[in-house]
Amino acid sequence: MAAVGGHAAGATHLSVTLDNCSCYLQTISATQRGEANATFVAYPVYDGSNTPVVVSPSAALPTATQTIEKYTLASIFIGATEYEIEDLTFSTGVNVETRSSKGGLYPSAAVAMSFDPTFEFSTHNMALLDTIGSNATHEPVGKQADDVGIFFRALTNKGAPAADSTAAHLKIAVETSMIQPTDTSASTTSPGTQGFTGHCVYDGTNAIATITAGVAIAGTSPD
Repeated sequence: MAAVGGHAAGATHLSVTLDNCSCYLQTISATQRGEANATFVAYPVYDGSNTPVVVSPSAALPTATQTIEKYTLASIFIGATEYEIEDLTFSTGVNVETRSSKGGLYPSAAVAMSFDPTFEFSTHNMALLDTIGSNATHEPVGKQADDVGIFFRALTNKGAPAADSTAAHLKIAVETSMIQPTDTSASTTSPGTQGFTGHCVYDGTNAIATITAGVAIAGTSPD
């Protein structure tokens, strides 16, 4: 910062440079009428010659790149049936281990040892506690859900939402999952809210979850 509180010019800024990294997606989350966010974790590793992390107190600012792709929460499909939801967080559940070699100071590898993806969401449609969260005898113990589609609606930089039929949205597809109810809440002054957690399950053939951009919002007919 400049002495008068503005932005300083020239090579006077602080930078942290990561020379070689393994980068993993952790979460994608959004709420209705709020922009979606993704979080990542980066693991600097030693490549045999360059220091993994370098701090410079005299760096020039790079040219900023404007964010073009923006999304908000749309809805969730189970098969061809669409359900309205209030918020959603998809977690990859990535478990990363760092490895060092030859007694080195820095890790030489950051390896994803396992993934345990889940998705958590809530809705004001309390009837879903029975529809998607209960078994055949109406016990709220969870239910298998196949062909789950989680959609994030594309936005322009001015915030205008794209139509369902426009091939511009983001989809997280889950082949097989177990959806279980979590918190149920209500009061005399606010609508009831039902929470759910979906546990993604590998079916032995298909990818456990996939993320695709540039698609229309639509459900999937059962196999």
